[in-house]
Amino acid sequence: MFRHRPRLKIAFGAAALGIVVVAAAIAAASTLLLSEEGASTPAGEVGADVSPTPEARPALRSQAAGYADRHDVSYQEAVQQLEDQPAIGELAAALKRQYRETLSGAWIEHEPYGVFVRFKGSVPAEARAMAAARNLDITFLEGGLYTFRELERLANQLVRQLRRLGYEEFGTGFRDNDQTVTGTVRVQQGLPASAAELKELLPAQLQGDHVIIEFIEGPIGEDDQAAGGG
Repeated sequence: MFRHRPRLKIAFGAAALGIVVVAAAIAAASTLLLSEEGASTPAGEVGADVSPTPEARPALRSQAAGYADRHDVSYQEAVQQLEDQPAIGELAAALKRQYRETLSGAWIEHEPYGVFVRFKGSVPAEARAMAAARNLDITFLEGGLYTFRELERLANQLVRQLRRLGYEEFGTGFRDNDQTVTGTVRVQQGLPASAAELKELLPAQLQGDHVIIEFIEGPIGEDDQAAGGG
């Protein structure tokens, strides 16, 4: 049995009510934005109003109180940051579609708060314009080592290699904010039980420090995350 997750933590998604924030995600130090689930919001028109609907506001206010306490910000700041999340998710989805070959990562840091988008190579001028059209304050970075798709392919390759070696229970994923591929593997008799031993049996592209593997003794649950997960 194995579990391969494109991401270790679902970030958030804008839904019919206007905003859905996963409580576990906003409690973490960072929220990843490029998962299939987290960035699947409709693109809409550039500059379209994707603010929370009236039906969503009571839930948002309730979440804002906990967010403010966890991340040491004012209640007003928490409300604003949560209200921005649907527009941020919509931008991430649009960038993912338009820049599949160069987009390296997109994420929210909560302490201190900031929204980041990284490209492999230079930042396209149109990407900056897309953020400005949505009135979003985004920090754009260049020089990513891997694109989002390259990380995805590496994670899929790790799945195939673990199967080939005979591991029966493991979880894999990747984090584009720190450019790592991650794996949690249950110890299995007769097979390597350390990351160093395992990496010696993997292809060269999976042997570097960008691949983080953790072994555990017990079964892998739904919420188990590989080393480096957030």
